[in-house]
Amino acid sequence: MMCEDEHLFMSVFTALTLPVSIAFNFPFPSLPLHLSTLLFFSYHFLSLYYIPPPHPDCSLSSAYNQFFTMVAPTNRNCKVRRIGKKKGAVLRDVNAWRWIKTAAAHFKREGKIMVPNCTEIMKSSHGRERAPQNKDWYYIRCAAVLRALYLRPGEGYGGLSKRFAKKKNNGSRPEHTVRAATGLLHWACKSLSKLGLLEKVNDSEGNPNGQRVTKKGRKVVDSLAFQVQIRKFNGKK
Repeated sequence: MMCEDEHLFMSVFTALTLPVSIAFNFPFPSLPLHLSTLLFFSYHFLSLYYIPPPHPDCSLSSAYNQFFTMVAPTNRNCKVRRIGKKKGAVLRDVNAWRWIKTAAAHFKREGKIMVPNCTEIMKSSHGRERAPQNKDWYYIRCAAVLRALYLRPGEGYGGLSKRFAKKKNNGSRPEHTVRAATGLLHWACKSLSKLGLLEKVNDSEGNPNGQRVTKKGRKVVDSLAFQVQIRKFNGKK
């Protein structure tokens, strides 16, 4: 036998289709009567010979609701669903500094990235007065280089040195913008290339023309961006 939800559905269906049939077949007064009779007997035929599904949670009412609403069931207590219709996030969807901190922590936690021995005494540019004070500055610079090459593939050391440039303090004289040290950028790209995140780009003549992120690198970058997005919606910094 059919449950109450199925009876209610068939009753509403019959009540809605009867006036529609009358409206479209008004010149033929006998046709609406035949249609309503056909619907009535088909309803009772289904109610008598309907075989319920084997699983108790599966019913026609749930199938009708999913068909007409076309909305997938979601967990209302889960905050990850607020990200959007797409399944995840990319680098452009999250804050730059939050992603760089997350990527630097990821590189340090893995321990697979190559760190040169001269990181404690080297400066990032001749415009700097001192060496970086943060102990994890090399991981942060590698994450920033990876983000820069993700946004602008094919960029070389010259373009990266412009990106990480700063103004040099010349005392009483005016400040001037100076580029970053390309040696440090070379080591950062080399460390990321050994992890399989970067690869060299060649021009039409076969000459090297910058760096770009590999398929594996894009996968890692987007997965870290998804982690940043989840922390943002969960209220974590």
